[in-house]
Amino acid sequence: MKALDWSSYKLPVFHNLTCLELGAGCPGWLLLPKLLESSPQLRTLVFKEGLWLADDEHYWDHCGPVPTCLLFNLKVIDIGAFKGKKGELKIVKYFLKNAEVLETLNVSPLMPEAEELKITKLLLKIPRGSSSCKVVS
Repeated sequence: MKALDWSSYKLPVFHNLTCLELGAGCPGWLLLPKLLESSPQLRTLVFKEGLWLADDEHYWDHCGPVPTCLLFNLKVIDIGAFKGKKGELKIVKYFLKNAEVLETLNVSPLMPEAEELKITKLLLKIPRGSSSCKVVS
């Protein structure tokens, strides 16, 4: 999948995909928007081992149209091994702002307890596209 990252190849539409779990060996940040755009019925998005490569902010500059799944169907986002780095926060802000029917953002912090409290407070202050969204850490 990494080869698709830099190509202009358009992914097929995955009409029946409702849960997408991404682990280590990520497909790359340029491919993630393509995956989201190709998964209009996506309800659950899982970053099992965290938001890989999130240290490099330029990896997440999705300025195109908001994918359909974020506007109408995505209800749950699970993020494991969350470190609270600047790039990770940028991605979380994008999801919270644009996921209009999001019910739950589950974040599993990978940091000392004092820093976890600080990051949790920051996450709770981020504006949301969904008024019913809960942030759980």
